[in-house]
Amino acid sequence: MSSARLLVVEDERIVAKDIQSRLRGLGYCVPALASSGAEAIRKAAEMRPDLALMDIVLKGEMDGVEAAAYLREHLGIPVVYLTAHGDDVALERAKATQPFGYILKPFDERELHSTIKMALYKSRIEKELQESGERLLGTLRSIGDAVVATDAAGCVLFMNPVAECLTGWKQEEAFAKDVVTLLQWVNGKSGESMENPVITALREGRSIPLGDLSTFVARDGTRIPTEGCASAIRGAKGEEMGIVLVFRDARERRQAQEELERANRSKSELLDVLSHDLKTPLNVIAGYASMIRENHLKDWDQALGKIIQHAHHLALMIDGLLEISRVEAGATEVVKQETRLGLFFDELRSLYDFSLAKKVVLVWDCPSYLPTVMIDRIRLRQVMQNLINNAIKFTAKGKVSVRVRCAPLLRLLEVKVTDTGVGIPREKIPLIFERFRQVESTEQTKVRDGAGLGLYIVESFTRMLGGEIEVESTPGKGSTFTVILPYDL
Repeated sequence: MSSARLLVVEDERIVAKDIQSRLRGLGYCVPALASSGAEAIRKAAEMRPDLALMDIVLKGEMDGVEAAAYLREHLGIPVVYLTAHGDDVALERAKATQPFGYILKPFDERELHSTIKMALYKSRIEKELQESGERLLGTLRSIGDAVVATDAAGCVLFMNPVAECLTGWKQEEAFAKDVVTLLQWVNGKSGESMENPVITALREGRSIPLGDLSTFVARDGTRIPTEGCASAIRGAKGEEMGIVLVFRDARERRQAQEELERANRSKSELLDVLSHDLKTPLNVIAGYASMIRENHLKDWDQALGKIIQHAHHLALMIDGLLEISRVEAGATEVVKQETRLGLFFDELRSLYDFSLAKKVVLVWDCPSYLPTVMIDRIRLRQVMQNLINNAIKFTAKGKVSVRVRCAPLLRLLEVKVTDTGVGIPREKIPLIFERFRQVESTEQTKVRDGAGLGLYIVESFTRMLGGEIEVESTPGKGSTFTVILPYDL
């Protein structure tokens, strides 16, 4: 027995009852009859039948063709027309409503049954295809990549929201337009035009990947690095039906790749620096120690001073590497201790009592009284030492001055470290706090002394302590680094 629900629309009551009886005899459910177009629409909206049997000629303001068009368009209900011979004009009008069949009056039960079965089958297949299409369309719309589909001539049939956003074209604007004129690619390095991947895919009938240098030109002229492919669409018999272009914005991936490459270069540079700069003080220490042991030196004090100086330099480099690993691992914490600032800067000054082995004078400008405060003494020492060492390193001759001031009411400590060294070009200042950066003294010459970690440590610890750092510099005349740190009483 069929479970299909049918609506019979017939203005002749006796005929309608006869059809209802026959349909029930065939196993169909016929819960309602309608005698006019308006009644048919109302009852169809209430019962939602699987199929409506519609008389083309109905009395009243709305005939069967108008009622069928409404059922089809607004309620999605398929219609089979009931018609008599000779209704040629009405049949022509009825074709536009895409009926699922015709039953000519008078009819027998076998014809009625077969027509209804075929109509229900066609309706089911159509709904399945529609649902499948809607699922596919929903998938394409929700996919994270840009999707553009064309016909065999390369005219746009579909663009998903990502493609609209990336290209700047709305689907309704791009529909039926030549995809080659809408979507263009250039070489990301040279800027020269590239053959559109759609053209290549149409010509060769295969999947064409976008190259590493493929850069898409959006509607507003923006150039966007992309990755993806254009693939030929073929029918069941292998015929070419069009192209589907799937691509994505590759800016983040390429930026990440460039950053990885920079990191690898930095790693190589660091290894080069360490192989040189760690060996240099070790060689000096070993050399002077051997000369002392073999009693080849008359001035032991000078030799011991050299050993102490290079050992101190080596320790700072190792400490810097260890601090970097702790900072980046998040293992460094601020630990405030009671610190007598006067004593702190006296001890710091004593670290530089040895000869600088350069024509450099280190000048200290500290008030006679500095308060006792709560601050992270270890981090403060590392900030100061790295600033002073950096100033000495880039000053071949002249003066390095350290000026200390306190603002008790604001609870701020200010330290200025000024040198008369090589200076820093204005455009380079934002780069000096990066890891492994070295300041160039000229366009060709870089000062190679240390691993380029000192200012990175200074900036990291200053920020960690809640402070600020400012830089003023003039190439060839020197630089001033100002650190302002808060403290507690």
